[in-house]
Amino acid sequence: MKNKYFFVFFWTLASLCTTFGQKFQYALYQGGELPFQKVNQVVQDARGYMWLATDQGLFRFNGTDFEDFNVSLRSRYIKSIIAGPKGSLLFSNDTGVHQLHYETDRVQIADYLKIAGDKGDLGYPQQLFMDATQRLWIGQVDGSVFTYQSSGRVRNKLSLDTPNKTDKTTFGEDRFGNVWVLAPGEGLFYEDGRRQRMKRLEQFKDMRHFYMDGDQLYLVGERIIILKVDQNRRILEQTLVPAEETNFSHIGKDLAGTFFLASEAAIYTLTVNEDGLGVQKVFGSNTPHRIDELPYSAINHLYFSQDQIRPGGLIWVSMSTGLGLMSTSYFQSISGMSFDNVFSLSALKDSEVLISQSNVSRAWPANRGLGFEKVEAPPAVMGISAFNANIWLGTAEGKIDHYRNDRLTATYDLTDRGGGIFFMYADHTGDNWFCQAPADKPILGVAKIRIDGEVVLYDDKKGLNSRVLVVKEGGKSELYAAGIGLKSYLYKYNRDTDTFENKSLPFPFRASSNFEVHDIAVDRRGMVWLGTTDGLLRYDTEHIKRIDLGPLTKTEVRSVCTMAYDGLWLATDTAGLVHLNKNEDYVIFDEKSGTPSKVTSYRSLVLDANQKLWVGTAEGAVYSSHLNPVPLLTAVPVLGEVKIGDRPIKNRQSIRFSETEVAHLKFTSIIYPGEGIGYQHKIYRKDLSEDEVGNLSWSVPSETPEIKVQGLAGGSYKVLVRAQKSGGYAWSIPAEIDIRIRKKWYKTWWGMLLLLGLAGLLFWYYLRLWVFKKTQNLEASLSKKQQQLKHADTNIDLMDQLLKEIPKRAPWDIMLPILAKLVKLPTGIDAFELAFKKGGEVHYKGYVRGAPKLMVRKEEFNEKEHLASYALMSNNPINIGNFEKEVGQYVNEKESRGYLSRILIPFEQIRGTEAVFCVYRKKPGSFNSVDGTLLQILTTFLSTNAIDELK
Repeated sequence: MKNKYFFVFFWTLASLCTTFGQKFQYALYQGGELPFQKVNQVVQDARGYMWLATDQGLFRFNGTDFEDFNVSLRSRYIKSIIAGPKGSLLFSNDTGVHQLHYETDRVQIADYLKIAGDKGDLGYPQQLFMDATQRLWIGQVDGSVFTYQSSGRVRNKLSLDTPNKTDKTTFGEDRFGNVWVLAPGEGLFYEDGRRQRMKRLEQFKDMRHFYMDGDQLYLVGERIIILKVDQNRRILEQTLVPAEETNFSHIGKDLAGTFFLASEAAIYTLTVNEDGLGVQKVFGSNTPHRIDELPYSAINHLYFSQDQIRPGGLIWVSMSTGLGLMSTSYFQSISGMSFDNVFSLSALKDSEVLISQSNVSRAWPANRGLGFEKVEAPPAVMGISAFNANIWLGTAEGKIDHYRNDRLTATYDLTDRGGGIFFMYADHTGDNWFCQAPADKPILGVAKIRIDGEVVLYDDKKGLNSRVLVVKEGGKSELYAAGIGLKSYLYKYNRDTDTFENKSLPFPFRASSNFEVHDIAVDRRGMVWLGTTDGLLRYDTEHIKRIDLGPLTKTEVRSVCTMAYDGLWLATDTAGLVHLNKNEDYVIFDEKSGTPSKVTSYRSLVLDANQKLWVGTAEGAVYSSHLNPVPLLTAVPVLGEVKIGDRPIKNRQSIRFSETEVAHLKFTSIIYPGEGIGYQHKIYRKDLSEDEVGNLSWSVPSETPEIKVQGLAGGSYKVLVRAQKSGGYAWSIPAEIDIRIRKKWYKTWWGMLLLLGLAGLLFWYYLRLWVFKKTQNLEASLSKKQQQLKHADTNIDLMDQLLKEIPKRAPWDIMLPILAKLVKLPTGIDAFELAFKKGGEVHYKGYVRGAPKLMVRKEEFNEKEHLASYALMSNNPINIGNFEKEVGQYVNEKESRGYLSRILIPFEQIRGTEAVFCVYRKKPGSFNSVDGTLLQILTTFLSTNAIDELK
């Protein structure tokens, strides 16, 4: 295949590093909502927090909130902050140098070195630096340098022999242990140990900052100069780096070895190009479609912290106007490649990938200098496949070009068979299988071009009786074809008979009528994963199962790709990418992960030879930043503020409160940037088994990081909290918090003793009242009997009134509202319904006391499960005094709905259709024989006067 155009957009920094690209996602923290304006320097502590030295004091940042730590400081302007001894931090202000460390979870700040009045002692400290011997170097306002060795309490003031004040002194230590100092406008100095002074190199007064890397000094200012020195501080080599920008203020090296330079309002990388060393400007790109100027200005400092995606780490930009953060997305695009729809992807040797966007491009990875070239190809290429030195390109016209060793060897004209070649796959034998769109007639099955050039068709004569959309192999070279139809969606190729066998199993769910398999992948265990119109399915030769993907379970899946570690990637139609691990836990990757679109292309997931994942979308192709990509890790939530009611708790190691109190636990997951983090929790008693805990459900995800604990009985509990950041992050390992809830006083041992004593004192009192109560109960029983007789008379009067109000020869729509008086008047009836059969269901209409609207419901007709169905079948009235005890005599129904007394009277409607009059009371034993007789009379009246039927 001949190269037509060649583009290279990224250079490899040969002797220094390989850059990860010149585009970064960026965040900017500035404005009135922040408690500071100027950031002088940042540093990360061992727990992951970022500490900021600002014009308004010392702040700790967790990715979301800036926490103020200035209560104990007399001066709030923090000049510099660095990592100190034994995991501590050191920072400077106008009162001296201070040390910050943790005691359990509490931050402690103490004086490390105070300002002294003696001219030979510490003055106003500025920049801090600690060398390999743990000696602290301090730049001072008067232009001098102060050193302090804490182990021996050794203090020393070194003069730079300059009368000018400076506040931007830079320090660095070479690999020989020599410390170098740069004072802007004054020059470069090194320590002359014999004379206890700093010696100047005159020719570097225009330098503003430097970085020491082994035996090389990288100096920036009006020029960029690289010095190579020996152990005696002699300059062996001096290199001038050409650059259009002539006013650099800072240089730093990231965790992967890339050098970054900052000017007043821009950031650059030091690179190697065809002409030698040079600088390349860095741009912002929060969406793959755009490249922006970074919104940073007045840059003071660059800092690099660990990152899961970028080997060089996150880039923190300290500015006089706020704080910036630069990061890299999980999926990367290739600069210069169009954002057009991707039709096909195919991995080649040497980690190259062919990408079809109608025209064809060949892309290669970063270890060769990330780039791409357009290749000679026929127009409108829709399908690509490759095997060793062979490449096949299928077109929308219906032709296939075969290239061997980049030379066109054959063209197959298949226009007589059908339309475009939309998918191709080369198996392990070198046969090229292809799927072709129909033109003016249906196409059954699939076809292949043998390695010797013969075209072989596979249709119903070869076992395929439906249209095939994809062919792939895996496992032990097992080849499957998949396509359209509820009973013809999956076939397995039998190499011995050269035919396909239908492996389509019935679905355990209701599949859509237009069911299709868009893509398949066979893992190393032989499991077949199917991306379909109805979600992701898994076939294991005996079962077909739909995989639970939460809200995406029924979403259309267009592409699937298995991984060597038993993981799986899948691409949905409009919801982005999903990663599934071997435990079938899923993580969603959307546009926050760097994909240019949530809309993915069909059959466009592929692994290159380096195990990078390439993805085709409706707006271009991207590749994963990781080899064998897996979801990123969300940091374990950290317990922050704890309140019992409105009372803050300092001792978070022992959280105790009473049953009547409410605890507020606030968590944070330290991750940068910190937006889009959801939290879930479980709360359970400590005596639960591991299996019981595993069966407990997590709470609904919430972006509120606070948990309210209340309403629990006294005892020991454990709180599990986990977090997940959106955009390709898995759920974190849960944080475990122990809490102890004190029992109410009467549940304690002394409370129980007190209650027993009170019970003894009251026993004799209740014993004396027993006779009186016995008499009173007998009188109450007699009164109840009298009330029942009175109630029967009342119900007879109400029934007579109700029968008079119901018109004769009326439809049910008129009679039902009148019957509602059964639950409005003092009849003692709590609800009634009229039940009738409709198809395979029993429908109900009726009223409930206290609810004015007509109640309508339905349930399955089942005479073994439901009372109304039983009454309809048996045509016998049913009188139940206690539902929970008596219902088993008739049916298996369990739910009483709160009505323990029931009467069900079946009756025949005007045209012979059976119905049931169901009357309910909540109290058990509420219906007597009089009630039954009255209701029977009412039912007979209704059946003879209704002129239509309930059906």
